[in-house]
Amino acid sequence: MLLEPGQIFASRYRVLRCIAEGGMGAIFEAEHVTTERRVALKLLYPHIISQASIRRKFELEARISARVNSRHIVAVLDAGFDEASRSPYLVMELLEGQTLGEHIDERGPLAPREALRVLQQVAAGLDAAHAYRDPDGTPKPILHRDLKPDNLFLVQTHPGAINVKILDYGIAKMLGGTTHLSDQVQGTPQFMAFEQITAGALSAQTDIWAFGLVAFYALTGMPYWRSAADEVGGLQVLFAEILTLPLELPSVRLRQEGSGIELPAGFDAWLLRCIQREPSQRFATATAAVEALAGVFDIALENGGRSPARRLASAEQRQQEEPAIAEAPSAPWLLATPRRPARPRVRVPPSFVVRRVASGAFAGAILIAVTAWLGIDDDPPAASASSAAEPRASAPSPIGAAASPWYDSSAPDAPADARDGGAMPAPEGATPAPDDAASDAPSRSRAGASTSKPVQPKRRARPGSSAAYRVR
Repeated sequence: MLLEPGQIFASRYRVLRCIAEGGMGAIFEAEHVTTERRVALKLLYPHIISQASIRRKFELEARISARVNSRHIVAVLDAGFDEASRSPYLVMELLEGQTLGEHIDERGPLAPREALRVLQQVAAGLDAAHAYRDPDGTPKPILHRDLKPDNLFLVQTHPGAINVKILDYGIAKMLGGTTHLSDQVQGTPQFMAFEQITAGALSAQTDIWAFGLVAFYALTGMPYWRSAADEVGGLQVLFAEILTLPLELPSVRLRQEGSGIELPAGFDAWLLRCIQREPSQRFATATAAVEALAGVFDIALENGGRSPARRLASAEQRQQEEPAIAEAPSAPWLLATPRRPARPRVRVPPSFVVRRVASGAFAGAILIAVTAWLGIDDDPPAASASSAAEPRASAPSPIGAAASPWYDSSAPDAPADARDGGAMPAPEGATPAPDDAASDAPSRSRAGASTSKPVQPKRRARPGSSAAYRVR
């Protein structure tokens, strides 16, 4: 054993017990001597340190786990090299629970709802790693490359609830970076993607392949590949099935094995899309894959089915859109219906209104006065001497004349009233106006002087009035 209980390691961690040992190292439960926080301490065996590839893998796990901030990826709290033991180490958060593989070995496959709850959290962790960016904003997706049930840890937070943690990013690859591991076949053969075996270009869809196979294993408790349990053929038979043989429908596989497990008809198409040999034909993200799987089972996902990476992207997008919405009047294309700019309101002073009303009233008074001066005779003509003695007989209205309603006062046959200055006959029952001259004058002026005037049409008297209208 590398360390003994009670031993102080790296001058700040007290070893409590050994959790597990493997071919390359061991994991211990330890306690920080100052904060008393319990942690998991991972060390490598001294004879492994001489292998440069193992050291790089160990250091890579420390860097990647510290870079990706996700509650579904185990957190690395500290890392370093202990001079006393000549061993590199990692300090991680202490997890209490079991792996998905251990859980299925003990209790059998998961029910669809439980499987979706686990897979949804796994998808959230994968998408967070795939969406990683450098501090300068350069996209640097981080691939796990070894996703399998034994690397998914189930932590029971409280009764009936679990939190899934993705373990072992030691052979992860950062796209766009240099890891010195890209030329080697890395991963567990049963869950390795087509491009991993053929040393092709890796992408986020490499983890989608393994994600689909993990889902099949969680729902059935058995591997998808038939040759995975063939101990005689070994890797050659397994790789031949993965690379060359037609992909078998999961429903056919389950019936031939006599498992008694029935999955919805849509699950066949879902799994075959995850393990398409052409990466571009797989799901774009792990969250898209788990959302499609929830549709197959007709089960609603928790929290709307969005990963933390997608929620963060949505929050950033809302922050970018908010200023644009605030400036909507200057950017009408952001609105569903363009708005017309509001007209400026002009306040009219009261004095202006008073002046306008007074001006209108004065103009109206002038108009009435001019109209009266033009049409009403303020100085009516006097009647003739002969007519002053006796009332004038009523004559037929000129309007009823056959020839014309207007008469020439100089004509021999013109009515007497027409020859008498052009006055109209008075209505019946009205007292005739007295004449101011004894003889009939051809015409009169407003001053009373006798002048020669052309004959103008007579104006009609107002109905019910005895006032005569002067001909002008």
